[in-house]
Amino acid sequence: KSRTICIQGTNTTASTPMRNKQWHANRFAEVGEQLAKNYDLIQLGLSGESDIPAAVDMRGKLTIRQTAEKLAGARFFIGQVGFLMHLSRAVETRSIIVYGGREKASQSGYPCNENLETSPECSPCWRNNGCENDRKCLADVTTTDLLDAVRRMEDRVTDPLETESLTLKPGMRAYLK
Repeated sequence: KSRTICIQGTNTTASTPMRNKQWHANRFAEVGEQLAKNYDLIQLGLSGESDIPAAVDMRGKLTIRQTAEKLAGARFFIGQVGFLMHLSRAVETRSIIVYGGREKASQSGYPCNENLETSPECSPCWRNNGCENDRKCLADVTTTDLLDAVRRMEDRVTDPLETESLTLKPGMRAYLK
């Protein structure tokens, strides 16, 4: 498996900005600095998102297809809840995802990923931006937490992807039409 990790910054410039999904830019940069000692890093995302100086900057330079190709060739992806997390799973690449507490991994995550979440009393809030608790759920996810997740990921990165399945109860099919 490749020694390349794809990584996403923060301050995402999505069409619907959600600050309550965005981990601290300086923490992504710090993680990038540590990981660059042992891995090749490629930063994905849109131009205008926070820079990770230790990574090759591909922000805003790739099509969706090219981004998928980078993810498919990567050892794993590090980022936040959103499009790149789902695209990574679509190309069968594991991810380390900073959830914080806006939503729970059990609601939108994948079992093959390392999902970093916290559980303050206000979580999950499902709020996009406003927060009376200074985004404590994200602040409580540390760079050490993410680097520990990298070590756990290394233990299983070549294993088959874990999946979930749903058993439909009688009468449930009507809801899926």
